[in-house]
Amino acid sequence: MGSMNSRTLAAVAVIVNLTVCALTAVVVLVVRDRDAAPVAAPAASSSVPTTSARSSSTPVTTSSTGPTTTSPSAVPGGTQPVTGPAGITTVIPAGWEVKPTSSPGSVQATDPAQSSRFLRYGGAPSPGKALLAAQQDYERTFPRGHPGYRLIGLEPTTVRGAEAVSWEFEFQADVGLKHVKSVYWRAQGVDYFVYGSSVVAGWTDMQVIFDAALSGAKP
Repeated sequence: MGSMNSRTLAAVAVIVNLTVCALTAVVVLVVRDRDAAPVAAPAASSSVPTTSARSSSTPVTTSSTGPTTTSPSAVPGGTQPVTGPAGITTVIPAGWEVKPTSSPGSVQATDPAQSSRFLRYGGAPSPGKALLAAQQDYERTFPRGHPGYRLIGLEPTTVRGAEAVSWEFEFQADVGLKHVKSVYWRAQGVDYFVYGSSVVAGWTDMQVIFDAALSGAKP
């Protein structure tokens, strides 16, 4: 009887542990910031994903042309200079609220009149692999936590002569369909980034804000 009770208790303990782990995983998924994209992520391959492997996405394009930029003076209401992680400096719309994010090396500037519209910027030490390869690998995993994800473009580019990657996509969020554009560049052993997000209907205005932030970003 004692042996049977021990085996029964052990089995119950295993079930309880599995249940707790499952609940913990659910909590992590629920509280995860769905609009987040890290500066860099480990990559298993440097090959460009193909549309045959990912039918929900548009083709990934490659380009050597630098990203389009807009003068900070083009932002309605003007801009204000800010400094972020790893010494990055840029400009954001005047009056936007700046707060740290849950990701190290990143801060967020949010439109106080429309919380679904924001910029993120920052930097972190470069990983031991090519910038494009790192972003390609992370992009492959991104759709798992982002319903309705649609890739618009993931392409190499340059930012003031530095190696860079532009990543643009849409996904379904609680506030509706969102459009995101981010540019990552590598300089002096650091991967810097500027990231803009808004609902699709407001992306035309957000594009001006994003371009101004990228244009004003240093290094």
